[in-house]
Amino acid sequence: MKSNSLNMAKGLLLILFVLSECTSIPDVGGFLAMFCLPALFMAIGSAFDTALLQNKTKFIKRCFRRIYIPFVVFALIFLFLHNLLSWIGVVSHDSIYTWAKGNQNAWSIVWNMSGFDEEMCGPFWIFRALFLGSVSYLVIYSLCKKLSYFTDEKEVRWAVVTISALLLIWQVLSGVKVTGVDGGGYRELMALFFMACGALYNIYRNELRINWIWILVLMMLLVASYLLMPAQLEMQANIFETLKLLLPTIAAFLLIDTFTSLFDDESAVKQSLRHVGSRAVYVIACIVAGLKIASMLVIAFSSAAWTELEKTNVVKIGDGFSFTDILYFIFGLGFPLLVCYIFNKLDVRYHMDFAKIVEFIVSLLKFILVTLFKFVVLLFHFIVDLAKGIASVIRDFWKASNPKDD
Repeated sequence: MKSNSLNMAKGLLLILFVLSECTSIPDVGGFLAMFCLPALFMAIGSAFDTALLQNKTKFIKRCFRRIYIPFVVFALIFLFLHNLLSWIGVVSHDSIYTWAKGNQNAWSIVWNMSGFDEEMCGPFWIFRALFLGSVSYLVIYSLCKKLSYFTDEKEVRWAVVTISALLLIWQVLSGVKVTGVDGGGYRELMALFFMACGALYNIYRNELRINWIWILVLMMLLVASYLLMPAQLEMQANIFETLKLLLPTIAAFLLIDTFTSLFDDESAVKQSLRHVGSRAVYVIACIVAGLKIASMLVIAFSSAAWTELEKTNVVKIGDGFSFTDILYFIFGLGFPLLVCYIFNKLDVRYHMDFAKIVEFIVSLLKFILVTLFKFVVLLFHFIVDLAKGIASVIRDFWKASNPKDD
């Protein structure tokens, strides 16, 4: 992301997302879950640079390299480990995958970004929402850019926000499902809308002057939203539940962006948030694995039964805040960063970065598509030749049995 403070905002929102998943205080978890993911979509949308949007090929390649490929890699890894994790009791014993089920899930992972292990990969829908939302934004933006009615960049981005809002309202009010998208596409349209809002905010960002009075007002609005109209980003929602997300999301995003802009470039806080923000893929992909590892430690040093591990990601010990909350937060955030560190080390030593994986998968898909095309062409020629042969036989038979010759 071009703006360091927006990159830090993404890092802080990821930290809050981890905290919402591991805290044992219901009000804290509910309050954070109300806005952290929608505001994260806004922060990512704020990175949609005009020059990048105009280079459609580069934009699509970035979406594949930074969203789709990591999703496929991590989803297939956890799919491969699923039966082992089920056998040792990390996930449900009743969810053993057969060979046919595993193949179907692998197919779904690659072709429509679904079919991933729901227990170990619960947050993976975020990847699909980001990918489809980003590509949809590019399509709508490009179409609006071609219309002479919109004269400048501000009008184009306003148009994208309006169109995405209308699509979202239409989907919610009519109850239609986006074909081929798991869950019907509500969360993907919400991601599109909030990314469009973030991209629009980036146009006006330098013009906004948020002082301490505005900060207090935004904080009060955020707290009031949770107390009076609590909401979360669900798989499907009605129009009222959808509208309830707008105010807390925008208020939280403005507060977080203002907060992160206060730190100096060399401060430890800024560098730490930037470090987390640039590793969003690993945090989303491995947070559940980190929480499961922490749960193993909690069970090992408490009287909790091992069977609790397959029921939940976070094994609660006692009521309210405890040391286990800190442990879950450390592993929920630390384990993904450790996985990122290992991947980077493998890249340095063996050149096994995502770019190489992308090249391999693209080459594999190209080989499969070319092979299928050649097979279809051969099959077509075979059918044509067979039809010609049958027609020739029928014609000869007809001539041979024609009564006029008698």
